[in-house]
Amino acid sequence: MNDGSAGAQAAAMPTAEERVARLSSLRGFTGGTLWNLLGRGAPVLVAIAATPVLIGQLGVDRWALFALAISVVGTFGLLDLGISAALTRALAERIGTPQEARAPALAATGLALVLALGAAGGTAGFAAAPWCVDRLLHVPLALRPDTVLAFRILALSGPLVVANAALWGMLAAYQRFRAANLLGIPVGVLYYVAPMLMLAWRDSLAAAVFAVVAVRAVQTLLSAALVWRQVPELRGKARFEMREMRYLIGIGGWVTVSNTLAPLMTYADRFVVGALAPLAAVSHYVTPVDFVWRLTMLPIAVAGTLYPAVATGHRRMPDRVQTLLRAGSLVVVATMFPACAAMVGFGDRIMTLWLGARFAADSQAVLMIVGGGVFFSCLAALPATTLDGIGRPDIGAGLLVVQTVLFPPAVAAMTIAYGIEGAAVVWSVRAVTNCLVRLWVLGRVAGALRPAVRQVSWVAIAGGLALLACALTGPPGARLAVTLAAAAAIPCLAAHRLLDSQERDHLLRLLHVTRAREKLTRPIA
Repeated sequence: MNDGSAGAQAAAMPTAEERVARLSSLRGFTGGTLWNLLGRGAPVLVAIAATPVLIGQLGVDRWALFALAISVVGTFGLLDLGISAALTRALAERIGTPQEARAPALAATGLALVLALGAAGGTAGFAAAPWCVDRLLHVPLALRPDTVLAFRILALSGPLVVANAALWGMLAAYQRFRAANLLGIPVGVLYYVAPMLMLAWRDSLAAAVFAVVAVRAVQTLLSAALVWRQVPELRGKARFEMREMRYLIGIGGWVTVSNTLAPLMTYADRFVVGALAPLAAVSHYVTPVDFVWRLTMLPIAVAGTLYPAVATGHRRMPDRVQTLLRAGSLVVVATMFPACAAMVGFGDRIMTLWLGARFAADSQAVLMIVGGGVFFSCLAALPATTLDGIGRPDIGAGLLVVQTVLFPPAVAAMTIAYGIEGAAVVWSVRAVTNCLVRLWVLGRVAGALRPAVRQVSWVAIAGGLALLACALTGPPGARLAVTLAAAAAIPCLAAHRLLDSQERDHLLRLLHVTRAREKLTRPIA
């Protein structure tokens, strides 16, 4: 009887091939993407609603400092030197192979590495906070003590940021996106609600930053518990091993370069503007750019689902990668292009409704300019992720090195010549160039993906022309008509170009089934 029970359990367990097929399937990709979109999108909506309240509580100058402080949190991601991304790829590649037995040691080694790097970076940031406030930012003397304290508190979150990235990477490798986002959504909401509540009790920039760090600490503890519960593959003998450290550093060399430079490119323009412009102008630049950048959380969510799927399946089931690339691009275009068209066509009205006419007068042009560029920035996430997933992170790293050399000086020159609108132009030009170059390179190095890359490229060019038409149409009535037509036409064109009829029908069935499931009893993987 025991033999029969054991045989039934063995028969019920999926084979290695079945696990790989499931983790690189369109069904798994669709479910994971929907959860990631929800997890990224809900905090974005809260951030948009919270921004006017925080500006009212802090004032324009302190809001600029708070926004820069949040940007610093984003740059802390570079402290792990790409280990978190390398960990995700390494775990995903081992699924269904004999090497998967070493996953616990790999995970423990990666987590120990990022914690050590985060602690070192946080210590350096704590010591450098007074110098940064005095030398890099135009901080009024009255705000200096509170700002120094805020930045020092922020430095303490360095280990927390990198630990959360590593823990998320472990969940992502095994595509436990449902569980990860059920935790991430309330944490993302608290990331903006907690500072508002703290400011109602204590009117201090340092207090608002402390609330952010406290939320990060809670997130770290809960994420560790979630990994232990959701990924039984990592519950084995977990210890630091030099062999696994060398392995992570070896496969993460170019990933390290990319993950070090990517946050710098994300926030470099803000700090350049902060160094060259008064705090009020920094607020008028950072606020619309931050608004636009939060929208990129949606394609980042899609890319986050695509990355482990490509890493798991590109060698054993390469035909799946092309389908996932086209489906992911369609999701990005369908969700992002209408919003981008609205920002380009009616950025002035959006800013007025959101933050009032006075603030909008100095920031609406920035929103309209970067609103067009962000469409390309969103679309670029898919070829970038695919290149990394198939084992060519060196290409993305090389492109980022070039951008690191060219982008900050260009922002500085255009800011001096044309103010914050000039910085916005450079931001958008970089986004367009980055997207088209990545698509071209992916088509060159991955011949099997060339048809999909060609289709995505045509959609990107058509979208850019449509956005240009929205921007150049003069009369408000005609501009509204052009914007609405573009917002409807480009997603329809993408659906026609990127998927064949069978794939469209299959994707629609998957979306319908996913929405109909009101009670999910297991993580979508």
